[in-house]
Amino acid sequence: MGSDSVEQLGPLQTGPAWSTIKLPIAARVIEDTGGAAALSSSTRDLVGRAITASDNAAAAELWDQLASAHGGPSGAASAVGELLAAAGDTQTTVSTVGRDGFSPYGQTEWSLVAQEHFVSALAAGCVAPAAAGELRTLMGQVVPDQRWGLGTASSNASFKGGWGPGLDGRYLVRQVGVVEQDGGAIAVAIAAIPGDGQVATGTAAVTSLAQWVVANTVWTKTKPTSC
Repeated sequence: MGSDSVEQLGPLQTGPAWSTIKLPIAARVIEDTGGAAALSSSTRDLVGRAITASDNAAAAELWDQLASAHGGPSGAASAVGELLAAAGDTQTTVSTVGRDGFSPYGQTEWSLVAQEHFVSALAAGCVAPAAAGELRTLMGQVVPDQRWGLGTASSNASFKGGWGPGLDGRYLVRQVGVVEQDGGAIAVAIAAIPGDGQVATGTAAVTSLAQWVVANTVWTKTKPTSC
């Protein structure tokens, strides 16, 4: 980070956000409240569970809070979209339509490049500055069974994963995060749809990709310092 340069590899460049959208949802809730210190104990618990354990019920309650504050689901979607736009993403429209019982916001089509821009801006405090520190801390406390991908590639990674089936039943597995190493930092967004369509195969693929990225990064001593 500290550079606008983005390296793109592979043909899979976009897909449903699934649980990675919980990051900007939680960020908007924290921003609306005025910062992490102003959160009620119940909302702080919801944010924690949504990020560290990818708890769907907790995320749904956070979404409902946004809907209540912003005039319904479309207002909640616009409020989250404002954070994405602040990171330079004017193409992504937060979904208000679910599928097969899955959350509407999880169906948001979110490109890997736009996702990388968001997490990079969040880490730099350029987007949702009142929420950035809290979310980075929580992204470093992901529960053990979700610490695949970047969680295996570096001891100093903060991240959020997401996964879900496409219309063909094959799972998309994706992860976004920040890795700091040797005085430098990079933002990373990874996605995989395995040939067998299984979640376990997808998480293994994302893990291999994350390890390759970390091993092949030239770590310059740069960190985000300004917006």
